[in-house]
Amino acid sequence: GISVSVLSMMIAHALALSKKEVRDIALGSLFHDIGKLKVPEEIRRKRGELSDVETNFLKKHPNFGYDMLTRSGLFPEAMLDIVLHHHEYIDGSGFPDGLTEAKLLMTTQVVSLANDYETLLSKYHTPQIALGILFKNHSSKHSDKLISVLVKILGIYPPGTIVRLTDDS
Repeated sequence: GISVSVLSMMIAHALALSKKEVRDIALGSLFHDIGKLKVPEEIRRKRGELSDVETNFLKKHPNFGYDMLTRSGLFPEAMLDIVLHHHEYIDGSGFPDGLTEAKLLMTTQVVSLANDYETLLSKYHTPQIALGILFKNHSSKHSDKLISVLVKILGIYPPGTIVRLTDDS
């Protein structure tokens, strides 16, 4: 959702990426899950464990999204790469293509990390636990540099923090 976009943009800003890269991240992160529209609602909304068939269908959402957006002819290749590869990890354990770091654009790696963190956050509900699991179990999936940027960003005001401004609002 929107939070993957916000987080991706914050990481892009912290990395001082180029205007073009920031634009690709903005578009790619906004549209990263558009392929889920082609996944039947009963699979998307299912509460319990998905069957293997359902899981395989859900895992096709990056391909569905890539195909939909490519057909439109409106989007740059690097943005489409994010839509197709936002579930890829640098250790090759992701999908749909099992790409490794050398084959993954930095812009795609940024959105993959933001998406992974958001998924953990929705499962474990606190930034501390989500980050802990990212460090412990997902450290091989993302570059150390990107993980440390994420930690810096979240370290200031973790999501859910209430901030009082000088005018007491």
